[in-house]
Amino acid sequence: KVFDLRSYGVSSSSPPPPPRGKASGTPVLTFESHGAATPLCMVSLGPFLISGDSRGNVLCHDTLRGDCAWGLGANRGAVRAVDARPDLLVACGDDGNCIAWRF
Repeated sequence: KVFDLRSYGVSSSSPPPPPRGKASGTPVLTFESHGAATPLCMVSLGPFLISGDSRGNVLCHDTLRGDCAWGLGANRGAVRAVDARPDLLVACGDDGNCIAWRF
């Protein structure tokens, strides 16, 4: 699930304000492309959310269309970190490997 958290602020001296609008817990989008796997990390790149999961997959979700645009089998273990740039995608996993793809 993807939430719009722009209305939240961070303060260490007082409790956070009550949620309002979509940040109150109403999902903006829900992606179920990972199936039984657990999404563990996510990074945004323009209108795309790129996520890594517990089964070693990296999926790219198109937030404009609301679906999965593509997926990659990235690691033999869980994908714990992903980072993306317009010309580069990197996924690092429990298997000790970091894999980079150039677009």
